[in-house]
Amino acid sequence: MLMIFNPKEEKWRNIIKELVNDLQESLKDNLDGIIALPREEDEVYGSNVLILVKDDSLDTARRISKIIGKYGYSVLPMIATKYDGELVSSFMKRAV
Repeated sequence: MLMIFNPKEEKWRNIIKELVNDLQESLKDNLDGIIALPREEDEVYGSNVLILVKDDSLDTARRISKIIGKYGYSVLPMIATKYDGELVSSFMKRAV
């Protein structure tokens, strides 16, 4: 699983760690990776976390939405597959 995360704040680090655990528990093998931006307020296309999945079906989106609800407005996710190259590249540039 791809995991790119270089947090600048402890609160954000803790949120992302918990998010990763929740996503792994719910999505299991469907979770391909997570790219989180360094700060909660950082954004790429209005999102601060890119969740990479193998199957970007409606069921997957619903599972993720259910998890994200617990984080309020802290986590602004975008869901994609590893084949969404431009999107993945944009997040990777901002994440490091």
